[in-house]
Amino acid sequence: MPDDLKHFKVSSGIKNIIGSELITDDFVAVFELVKNSFDAHAKNVLIKFENIHQPDLKKSRLIIQDDGKGMTRLDIEKKWLWVGYSAKKDNSEDLDIESSDDYRKELSAKRAYAGAKGIGRFSCDRLGRYLTLYSRRDPNTPELECVIVDWKNFEEDDRIRFEDVEIDHDSITSNPFSLNRGTVLEITNLRKIWTRSDLQLLRKELQKLIVPEEGEAEKSFKVVLSVPDESQNDLRHTKEEPINGPIKNFLFERLELKTTQIVCKVSDSGKFIETTLLDQNRLIYRLVEQNREYHLLPGVTFRIFYLNRASKLAFNSLVGVAPIKFGSVFVYKNGFRVQPYGREEDDSFAIDRRKVQGTSRFLGNRDIVGRIQIRCNDSRFKEASSRNAGFIESPELDQLSDFLRRICLRRLELYVVDVIKWGNPITETFDQSQPITSSSNKEELLKLIAKLTDSSNVENFEVGQDVIEIVSANQESSVKSVLANFERLAAQGNNPTLEKEARRIRREMDVVLEAKEEAEKSEKKERERAKQAEDEAQRAYSKAAAAEEAAKQATISADEAQAREQQVVTQNIFLRSVLSHDLDHLLKLHHTIGQDALTIEKFVRNLLELINNPSDIRPENLKVPLERISFRANRILSITRFATRANHIAASEEHTGDLLEYIREYIANVLDNHIAALSLDDRKIPIFFSNPEDLKFITSFSPLDVSVVFDNLLSNSRKHASTEIRIKVNRCDNESLSLSFRDNGKGIPRKNEPQLFNPGFSTTDGSGLGLCHVKEIMETLQGSITYRKPDTSGAEFILTFPKNEN
Repeated sequence: MPDDLKHFKVSSGIKNIIGSELITDDFVAVFELVKNSFDAHAKNVLIKFENIHQPDLKKSRLIIQDDGKGMTRLDIEKKWLWVGYSAKKDNSEDLDIESSDDYRKELSAKRAYAGAKGIGRFSCDRLGRYLTLYSRRDPNTPELECVIVDWKNFEEDDRIRFEDVEIDHDSITSNPFSLNRGTVLEITNLRKIWTRSDLQLLRKELQKLIVPEEGEAEKSFKVVLSVPDESQNDLRHTKEEPINGPIKNFLFERLELKTTQIVCKVSDSGKFIETTLLDQNRLIYRLVEQNREYHLLPGVTFRIFYLNRASKLAFNSLVGVAPIKFGSVFVYKNGFRVQPYGREEDDSFAIDRRKVQGTSRFLGNRDIVGRIQIRCNDSRFKEASSRNAGFIESPELDQLSDFLRRICLRRLELYVVDVIKWGNPITETFDQSQPITSSSNKEELLKLIAKLTDSSNVENFEVGQDVIEIVSANQESSVKSVLANFERLAAQGNNPTLEKEARRIRREMDVVLEAKEEAEKSEKKERERAKQAEDEAQRAYSKAAAAEEAAKQATISADEAQAREQQVVTQNIFLRSVLSHDLDHLLKLHHTIGQDALTIEKFVRNLLELINNPSDIRPENLKVPLERISFRANRILSITRFATRANHIAASEEHTGDLLEYIREYIANVLDNHIAALSLDDRKIPIFFSNPEDLKFITSFSPLDVSVVFDNLLSNSRKHASTEIRIKVNRCDNESLSLSFRDNGKGIPRKNEPQLFNPGFSTTDGSGLGLCHVKEIMETLQGSITYRKPDTSGAEFILTFPKNEN
């Protein structure tokens, strides 16, 4: 062994390197000290600023007091004063107290440590020149440990060894902070002036500092910010959040934003990944699959919220700051935030760089908010010593970033872009979101479900009731794929719930297909009879043509001719001759009625079978079939009114024309008589249609759908004792048409407005399905209906129709 072995010497200048020069952010310095309190098993932490408005900073001070386990004299000498050593690393931090029965009763279940670098205490240097530390382990002892540090002593001469700079340490009996057990850090002669805006920002950042672990009560760690100098300002600035008071941890879930969110969890064992997708708090799907790629992420949870324009506005209103200013995807390790992830300018996970590659396919940081929660020991996901530089590069960090983009974000995008926004380019404001009730969106959702379930990795799959209804109401090829996957997953996973839903969907799909087949047979027979009728009609037409020629020879006054011409214009869509193409329209109406009637009959048969099995009868099993029966019956009623007045319009087909003119004609030729027949005491309810500028709105629409909308609204007005109905054009442009439908009936009580469009809700003796059907049809047309409370009596609905082109 050589005799001239040498040792490194440590200069007193190291203090700056691991103190004020390493921790360059005042907020991060406060966070580090709060994390130390957490690691000391504190339940309460007080952060108190005093004398901060005085011009002399020498009198200013910051107090951080906790009720943690405290320190003994030996702890201070062997741990706190030992730079770079952390007992948390070798799990010896709590060995001396775990055997204490008295203290163990007060300790919560063992938590993972928030810090383990052994340098966090030097955050005090960043905040102020002087530090006085008070600590007590045993509340029954009269003495407190007291350490006094003047950080400037380390700056006088870098040639002085670090360990040669003297620090005062003594045991005292005075107790200036009434400390029972725990630690107090008194930092004086603060290095900066803390303004009100600084303190407001500190409070907001503290709210984002901690996220309670799943299953851990939030009250297990409480932080209070106290600034007596700002108490009066808190009272004056009532519109601002007060600076003083407990810090309430920010959780996105509390906002209850009506938006889409995805939650991906890697099991603690690392063997499985569970993905849950929710849309406006409705379950879309829950998928459990084998984890084949991300074995370094056990116990990691991703929760991401998509922000459309409405939810961005709601977020701004609730939080008081725009989402882009608030942040994006935050990262928490063992409950504490890791900087700089989530900051406005941060793109550590390359989310914005990825969006540039496909702006219409990918979401960016401004489109999402959320968090990643990591629970692990310090061997994984090590933080950089600077404390605001994130994690040190590692394979687990690479997997975390890849999982966020490829699994979490991609699955969210498949729903947000392809289902909700299918067919529309994504814009920065996302203000064109379509409901999943439109036919194209339903088909995209079915494709998504089929794709997710078609994998050997899938262990279990669950879908929400809304998705089951969409699946069971469609006959597209993707439905068969989804159904086959459901049945396979139910069998291999022994999932009785999924198996039962698969059987129900299979039964309902068979009902619809059988109804369709029978309707097609009936249509074929009708076509054969129609051919005979066409021949007779042609003969009748020849006679009518001869009679018309004779009529032309008669003398007709100018006034009579003008009146007859106006009548023909008004009834042009309702009083056509019975030629072959009109008979074809009539057959299509007959086909629609036949298919609807057969569907009703099949659903009734299923309900009767259900009654024979009382154990299967639940409200949710009855609700969907009854709603569909009511909807089909409404369509038939509207068709029969067409047939009575309009003879044979192609109601069930898409029609391109002037929607405003069609509505006016329908009111004049159909509803006018229909309402008169239904009104009380045979009194006619006048309907006024107002289009003062004689505007036109050329679009593609289904006459039957439009008719069902107005039938239900007018029926609703009648039930509420209306004596007058007014339909008015609010706005008509190249993009959309807005109509006001208003009556003078009893109106809607304010307390009932939120449930107005809910199925089954009614303030009369009706079924409560009319307005629900109207909303469903308007959404299918990619339009909308909203209720607006009139200043006087009655009710007013605003209908918005989009411009559609075939």
